[in-house]
Amino acid sequence: MPYAASSAHRAATIATIARTRAASPAPIPNAEGRAALTKIADLLDVAADAFRSSTPAVIDGITMNEIPADAYFALANAENIAADTPAAGFPATLSQYVTRRENIDLPPSLLPGGPVLIAKEGDLFARLLALHGHYLTAVTATEESTANALEAAFTLHWTHAQLAEAVAADAEHRR
Repeated sequence: MPYAASSAHRAATIATIARTRAASPAPIPNAEGRAALTKIADLLDVAADAFRSSTPAVIDGITMNEIPADAYFALANAENIAADTPAAGFPATLSQYVTRRENIDLPPSLLPGGPVLIAKEGDLFARLLALHGHYLTAVTATEESTANALEAAFTLHWTHAQLAEAVAADAEHRR
């Protein structure tokens, strides 16, 4: 699948993940988180549309994998919302799942105190790395396998956001 088409598919898939999470009563406890996820989903739709309508440049017979300006700005805005609303469980670097196929960054460590929380974060990071490795090395990724990998990755990011709350509570308790 060409870069623009696969980027559009990934953006649309992540938008669906955001809308599903916003509509579910359990994961997001407040209206601010739901509104953030809805805004992120809308921005991802803009990015998907920009990728779908883009015509990549061809230089010396080589198609350039470009990020259209509208997609770039929509993804940047979505990342800002994700960074400002960490309890929504979306990574502040979510655009990398849309635009890149390799070297996907892990969230920053929470630097948890105590062996149990350290082990939980280590397990999450190991699972994300394994998922990224599998997702990134899939030579013949289908739309379905890509959607499944993205759903799994964003579930792990959600779990990391919940762990961040537990780490904050543990730090407060230790004071």
